[in-house]
Amino acid sequence: MTLAGVQEKLPVFVDEGGAISIQVDGTPSTHILKPDTKRLAGSVENEAFCLALARACGLETAEATIGVTGRRRYLRVKRYDRFTDPQGEIRRLHQEDLCQLTGHFPSQKYERSSTERGVTLKMMFDAISDLVSPAERLKLLDAVIFNVLICNSDPDAKNYSVLIGAAGSTKLAPLYDLMCAAVYRQVDQSLPQGIAGRVDASELRRADWLALAGEIGLSGASTVRRVEELTERVSAACEDAAPQIDGMAGDPARVLEKITHYIQKRCRRIRAQSRG
Repeated sequence: MTLAGVQEKLPVFVDEGGAISIQVDGTPSTHILKPDTKRLAGSVENEAFCLALARACGLETAEATIGVTGRRRYLRVKRYDRFTDPQGEIRRLHQEDLCQLTGHFPSQKYERSSTERGVTLKMMFDAISDLVSPAERLKLLDAVIFNVLICNSDPDAKNYSVLIGAAGSTKLAPLYDLMCAAVYRQVDQSLPQGIAGRVDASELRRADWLALAGEIGLSGASTVRRVEELTERVSAACEDAAPQIDGMAGDPARVLEKITHYIQKRCRRIRAQSRG
């Protein structure tokens, strides 16, 4: 496994017929395989569900399907940082995560992860505003809110990226590495970047969202309204996303019902607290 991250990942080349190969001699990979793991039962279904849920809520995400080989299940994620040129050759798009964009080491991807202060949300929003576009901050805000609602405790600075085109054009990359951590009690549930000083997402209140908006230069009223809108969308979309993922390759770990329960519970809580 050659890609960075907590989960095992393998870059592969998938041809038009669906055959999977290990690329050699500098051939660009087209997909990433993420196999299941005993430590995180149902991780494949979990991530597929959260990606589908984000798309159903209007957020741009990496495309993914579930595959099965022997007894192993895996998530097959299509690389969004690839394109095919007019000659039919697959080319790479340059990507930088928000650790790189803010000038931090990977060890500083969490705000409190090192002896020195790590990347904060303000740093991330400022980098997007200064180096990409002020308008892209709204996409990043949606991503931050969505990760809170799905109980994702690992949306660190390396899990947000920007794509840089050949002409220097930049935009926020589609979302990836989305997972509901609430179903894994052995996983730290704290936020990697605090919101108004809070690292327990379930305790976020209206005042905290207003404080975040003020810190990153966005409208407080619009931010709170967006929180309320996404709680409604996410909670409702869960009911359709679960059968969609179950239909891909089943749910042997029986994790989809648990994920839906935790996410809808979080949505109800955040919605109620955003109004108080």
